[in-house]
Amino acid sequence: MSEKISVNIAECRVAEGNSILESIGVGSCVVVCLYDAEKKIGGLAHILLPGRKSSHEKNPLRFAHSALDALIGQMRSLGCRRIVAKIFGGASMFPTVQSSIGDDNVKSARKKLHAENIQIRAEDVGGSQGRSIWFEISTGRVVVGKVYGETKEY
Repeated sequence: MSEKISVNIAECRVAEGNSILESIGVGSCVVVCLYDAEKKIGGLAHILLPGRKSSHEKNPLRFAHSALDALIGQMRSLGCRRIVAKIFGGASMFPTVQSSIGDDNVKSARKKLHAENIQIRAEDVGGSQGRSIWFEISTGRVVVGKVYGETKEY
């Protein structure tokens, strides 16, 4: 039996074994799943915003750079060295509002992963639909369900 671990906005978690990391109702946020297939260890960050306005923010896990720093650090402390990524979300939830927060979140996550030499193996980003993400740690498989659409595996 798999243990489901919820990862909410501005949180990150690392798991192994038969765990499933899940983020439900992802809109303009970006979810980054990191995985080391050799160690069978995975991590998930649920990122709210692309960057900080000040270094005195109460929760640095809200932001792409600092959330990914924390997640990568946790995984490396467990011996993960061959980390790959999959990214999801970044939707434009309110098309009538001129906001690029979803796009900016995706760009910021990509930039940080590139700086860390972490290859992005799959992504499902943009569009106008929310998503829910389930990350199976034992296999590295990610299942993404869209609010008004299909469910896909990555």
